[in-house]
Amino acid sequence: TMDLHQNGVLEYHEYVASCFMIDSAADPKDLEEDFDRMVTPGSDTVSFDAFLHFYGRLLDAIPRPMGEKVQVIKAKRAAVADGLQSGGLRLITSAEHLLDLLHDRLPGSIRDARKALNVGAD
Repeated sequence: TMDLHQNGVLEYHEYVASCFMIDSAADPKDLEEDFDRMVTPGSDTVSFDAFLHFYGRLLDAIPRPMGEKVQVIKAKRAAVADGLQSGGLRLITSAEHLLDLLHDRLPGSIRDARKALNVGAD
């Protein structure tokens, strides 16, 4: 699950960690832009409905028949399952585990990294 705190919403660090687990070469700037598009107005979190709506729209935008889209999803799900089974991917089970995983990718604090990505974004 992406929701490490089990509070029913995605926080920025939970989203980023999940994305890096799937694609370690993901661009932090792209992740921040995606998160900001999904964020619930007046908060710093993303509801599950907003997450599904955002990614559903992305899937709808792929100019392929529905059967091919379903195959893409199944292939991604299988890749994650295989990664978990082989040990190439690990579930994040605590905030400490998350920080350990992000340490090399985003030196410093997550808050500092987010601030650095926002430089000149007005």
